[in-house]
Amino acid sequence: MLVQGFTDFKLVPPPRRMSRPAWNAMFNLDQDVSGLFPYINRIKEDALYFERPHYIHFHWGEEDWDKPDCALYPKKGESGCALYPKRAVIGLYKDRDEALAAAWKLVDFLNDLEARKDSITPNHRIYKHIPVLDIFKILPRTNCRKCGYPTCMAFAAAVSAHKTGPDQCPDLTQPIASTVVYPVFDQQGKVVSTVEIETPPQDRASQGNAEPAEADDPVQAPFGETLTTREIQVLRLMAEGFTNGEISDMLEISPHTVKSHVIHVFNKLGVNDRTQAAVWAAKNNLV
Repeated sequence: MLVQGFTDFKLVPPPRRMSRPAWNAMFNLDQDVSGLFPYINRIKEDALYFERPHYIHFHWGEEDWDKPDCALYPKKGESGCALYPKRAVIGLYKDRDEALAAAWKLVDFLNDLEARKDSITPNHRIYKHIPVLDIFKILPRTNCRKCGYPTCMAFAAAVSAHKTGPDQCPDLTQPIASTVVYPVFDQQGKVVSTVEIETPPQDRASQGNAEPAEADDPVQAPFGETLTTREIQVLRLMAEGFTNGEISDMLEISPHTVKSHVIHVFNKLGVNDRTQAAVWAAKNNLV
């Protein structure tokens, strides 16, 4: 048995307002389950597997248990899960008892998957998280609604969440490069990883936008101070619309620590709110 149980169980409100009382459950697993991510990625059709931060989103349909709403996949009859190496966020539930039962169902699901993973071909496809503002920059910004979304910003958010593809925008400029993904096989012929190689671009002359700064690059703030690596990470996630609680889970640091980083970022940038901080980040190519 891979997972024996969990600790630090708590209920938190969902990031979006619900029509009735509902809670997400957060808890720490007693074992690292990241080795199961490629197998979940194979058996769950709507799974989204990310490398940085390392976690996987997936939903449980009515075949697992019936829920009226879902935090990550808001469809009837589904319950969502964001699974990190040793942490899980699941929702939505009406009370603690229901959430606890769901947490134990997740433990059973993981242990069952561990027991039968040799019969499953892992799927190592990893989605790279692209900030909403980065996607918005390449859109025509006309709010033409040809993509089916009311605004270009809404379309950018849907692309970032992998709910649609950029090709759904008929006026989007053609890409200047593409990526080919090659499988890496073990001695038994199973795919154990992948290697991405960018194909040569047709024309780099038209590439005018500066690349976003790397997370480890020092960034000078307006008043002579330098944003630390962690402060840059927090700023980027703030700019993408994540709450302090969500940032805490993604960076695996305490909510108190996130709050301290947010205050330091505000002070160093000389801003008063998250919107102003996001605008500064966008202007300085951090997102």
